[in-house]
Amino acid sequence: MKTRANCPACHGELSLLDGLKAPTPFHFRCPHCRAKLRVRMRGLWPLLTFVVCLFAGLSVGCLCMWRAFGLTGLFLSLACYAAAGLVADIVCGTIFYTYGTLTSKPTKPRL
Repeated sequence: MKTRANCPACHGELSLLDGLKAPTPFHFRCPHCRAKLRVRMRGLWPLLTFVVCLFAGLSVGCLCMWRAFGLTGLFLSLACYAAAGLVADIVCGTIFYTYGTLTSKPTKPRL
């Protein structure tokens, strides 16, 4: 598994931490040249759909824990939700660097 890639615009090295700082794979910038980058990967949308469905299910689980165990269940389930978010972010970033390619977005000319 790869945890590093090169920027297609400036060929600077991008680490997994650089990718994790981006809010989504569609708003990723190179920290060296500030070029907008895009993740190209076969099966990207099914992967992202699976992650969204997984977190929707976890949200329902949080509500069920709150109803069953009160505030203790709510705090415990929210802690698990945050841990699952961190793990999902790391796994998705590793999958993007291993199986995807980074391309730079064309910039719009300023008028």
